[in-house]
Amino acid sequence: MTASRHRFDLLIVDTMLVTMDAERRIVTDGALAVSGDTIVAVGKSDDLRRDYSAGETIDGRRFVITPGSVNTHVHVTGSR
Repeated sequence: MTASRHRFDLLIVDTMLVTMDAERRIVTDGALAVSGDTIVAVGKSDDLRRDYSAGETIDGRRFVITPGSVNTHVHVTGSR
């Protein structure tokens, strides 16, 4: 029997993920799944790719994601 995959709006993969949990875990090769305006899952990219499909997938290799924290001090440098 094949496990069903959850479908969400957005999946950001291959990023560094700094969690806001009690241990402040850092997940290398991390991923984040979003539905609407809600974060529904965080974890390793391979795990979330296996368990979730998304309308849009973003390559996050150039970024650090801090779910649960808002960085209001940002320097915009360079362009795509």
